[in-house]
Amino acid sequence: MHLVRLRTSAKGRIFGLQAQWGVRISLWRLRRGDGMTLLELAGVPEVSRRSVSDCLALIDFLDARIEPLDAELRPFAKADPRAVLLDTIPGVAELLA
Repeated sequence: MHLVRLRTSAKGRIFGLQAQWGVRISLWRLRRGDGMTLLELAGVPEVSRRSVSDCLALIDFLDARIEPLDAELRPFAKADPRAVLLDTIPGVAELLA
């Protein structure tokens, strides 16, 4: 849960930096080869672009650590009828349930 919160924080930092400069580019688009170029063309300063790049690297690092944990916990979530029921609520995924 702590790793997921860190990842969410890094995503929020990226969106916050973009908001400072009136830019809205998806994380998926930023991860492409020209993502930082798009920020540069939008007038985002180098220091902010570096911060975005660092946050993207952190998100990738955390994703690699979270995925095995998700895979380990998923069978437990699917086996618990309460979790299955909670999973039907929009915004509540099986692991949160």
